[in-house]
Amino acid sequence: MKSIILLIILFFLILACTDEKIVTVEVMKENSWQEEKGFRDIKKVTLSTGCYENTLYFQHPKHHTEIENGKISQFAWLDMPNSIDFALPFYQGLVTSPVYLIHNDPTLIVSNLKASYSRDGYLRVNLLEIDSLFRKVLNPILGKWMAINDKKQILFQYEQNIVKNKTLMLLDISTAYNDNAPYNAPHEISLLKSKTITIDSFFLGWPDPYYIRSFDDYFFIQWAHSNFYKIYSDGSYKRIPNVQNTYSLFKYKGNLYAYSYFELYISRDQGETWRLFAELNDFSKQIEFYNINDSLVYSHRDALYTVNFESNFINSRELKNDGLEDRFITGIEVLNDTVYIATYSGVFKKSIYKFFESKINN
Repeated sequence: MKSIILLIILFFLILACTDEKIVTVEVMKENSWQEEKGFRDIKKVTLSTGCYENTLYFQHPKHHTEIENGKISQFAWLDMPNSIDFALPFYQGLVTSPVYLIHNDPTLIVSNLKASYSRDGYLRVNLLEIDSLFRKVLNPILGKWMAINDKKQILFQYEQNIVKNKTLMLLDISTAYNDNAPYNAPHEISLLKSKTITIDSFFLGWPDPYYIRSFDDYFFIQWAHSNFYKIYSDGSYKRIPNVQNTYSLFKYKGNLYAYSYFELYISRDQGETWRLFAELNDFSKQIEFYNINDSLVYSHRDALYTVNFESNFINSRELKNDGLEDRFITGIEVLNDTVYIATYSGVFKKSIYKFFESKINN
């Protein structure tokens, strides 16, 4: 009898175990790139970035955002069209915006970013007063629509009403406080002088520049084919004869590099002379290079790579981009120990100590 009771108890114990439900919980993996909160709606669309005196700047259509001490501090209005076609330069504490794009007004607004929230921080430059033939600024095919050098000079190409030359305008800006400025004039930004530059000897090619870039106190501008020019701070210029169809310029360990589809050129004398450094596979025009700490990084759409040069060999390694997938990268900035990546669909951040982790362990 006791054995029968024990068997019955054992039966119900086995039955209870088989009725026990197993619940599985899926653990969501956290991406290494985390989106910066506070960028909403149109402010997720970031066209350009910059860094000045421990402040990051992010340009959106009609606005720019500032991040200081790791927190979003300002949303400032830009008199720009609601378009993604015009990326502005943030450099040396300046940003520029052309009023004519909206109001057909030949005024260029130059803002002192450290004083831009007061009447002292805006400079309005009537471009018709500098050149009566001024018609419109030409937007480069790649990159930002003008460049600012270390001397706070602004360079851009513009179109004239009659003449069909390649014409550039060079503006010298001062952000030194001027206590003697007249009433209603800006006290913390002024135009020192202006100069028009006409490129008279020119090969046939597309009229708009590929890009305009600045390094130190000089500029480079690339038009189609072998129309690669260095522009000096006094307005003089020279054509670089052996470099053509480059799509990006960058500085790395004191040398300048010019990137094209199949070739990488190097200059060791501030762009006075260039030579072929390496032959490349067919990459893309949509590659941008960045200096992150002491390393060179480039982005291609949503992908990140670190690259190093050994003799004439180029070695690259793909970095983790989880969280950035299908988002086009428009800028990379570093503030303190954090790397910020801007895209057309949000701003993302990551610790600098984890930035160089490989996407594939090989």
